[in-house]
Amino acid sequence: MGRIVCKAHAKINLFLQVLGKRGDGYHDLRMVMQSLTWHDVLTICKTDAAGQISMEANAMDLPTDGRNLIVQAGQALLARFDSPFGVHIVLEKRIFTAAGLGGGSADCAAALRGIRDLLALPVDDHGLAALGATLGADVPYCLHKGSKLAEGIGECLTELPAVPPCFVLLAKPPVSVSTAEVFGAYRPSNDAPDWAAMQAALAAKDLAGIGKAMANDLESVTIERHSVIADIKRLMLSNGAAGSLMSGSGPTVFGLFAGKQAARRAEAALRVALPFLREVCITEIL
Repeated sequence: MGRIVCKAHAKINLFLQVLGKRGDGYHDLRMVMQSLTWHDVLTICKTDAAGQISMEANAMDLPTDGRNLIVQAGQALLARFDSPFGVHIVLEKRIFTAAGLGGGSADCAAALRGIRDLLALPVDDHGLAALGATLGADVPYCLHKGSKLAEGIGECLTELPAVPPCFVLLAKPPVSVSTAEVFGAYRPSNDAPDWAAMQAALAAKDLAGIGKAMANDLESVTIERHSVIADIKRLMLSNGAAGSLMSGSGPTVFGLFAGKQAARRAEAALRVALPFLREVCITEIL
């Protein structure tokens, strides 16, 4: 086998609670992570250049050198197993970048799994997850995908009941958000998200209940800086979303819809009310 094609799925956070700051400067979190059918595509080809990683991408603004997590993943794997082969990776980027959708982590996870499988490297999924955790907190989740409770900094994963099938409208406003700055500016409030309500809604596969229980502690920081996020949420909710929330540290906002027609109507309403939105799409729960 000389090449392998891998999908790297986007994720959303249905619940994100900041539990406190750790001694290492990171924050302990409680998150509900959910994969989407929307994905990037990685084509990974074996080469004879031992230990060498090369990469190209369809997005001109993406680095294709050691700054990219895909390249870092390949370098880490090939160095660990002293492979006599190298790989060339072609990335077809579809997921919005710097968006709170885990695109970079998903690409990294897909590269780890794809290179392992292509070169038949002797490492199981647990070993890949441990290596992935050194590259990014979301990488272990992106290796496993699905509906998961993520704790710690995101690396401690527990299976959750599957989110009921639904359509997801995504809208990324044209603003830039720094995850480090958002966490640095976050201050605890007395209005804690209702974790018990989210657990109950997930167990009951109650889409309306999930929408009502969705919460993201980081919204207070990002919305204060970019009010358009609140505008998008209001438009989604007023156009039939069961719930709407910012994903991760932002700036992408998502809405959950029971039917595709409702999601399409909300998308049309967004494009009319906020014509500057360019990155908008409809996808589904994976």
